[in-house]
Amino acid sequence: MVPFDHPDALNGVRRFGEFQRSLGLAKNILTTRLKTMVAQGIMEVAPASDGSAYQEYVLTEKGQRLLPVLVALAQWGGDFLFESSEPRSVSLDAKNGRPLRRLEVRSEDGRLSASKTSSSAGCEAPR
Repeated sequence: MVPFDHPDALNGVRRFGEFQRSLGLAKNILTTRLKTMVAQGIMEVAPASDGSAYQEYVLTEKGQRLLPVLVALAQWGGDFLFESSEPRSVSLDAKNGRPLRRLEVRSEDGRLSASKTSSSAGCEAPR
């Protein structure tokens, strides 16, 4: 399992100290989690974009493709894990700052797919 508990990297957080401040994790735990994400190909270590001596953790294409999964989980959590009066985070469009449209599963021809009509028959082989 990949220990990706926070979408900070999708929101531009790149440095160890920024992750630590945002997540509030102990250094040893954060180090282990970042190393695991690098080993899994979700992030890579790169020289700091500002030319300083620091290193940054940058999402790979594989990591960037987690966005729909994280948005879907956040939307599901907003629907089922909070009382109506509790504040919750909302995923916003980076360009206009407006909430993202709800994610939907659609068939190849564009029809909204309900879970009761979905089947695992004919699944593609793992890549």
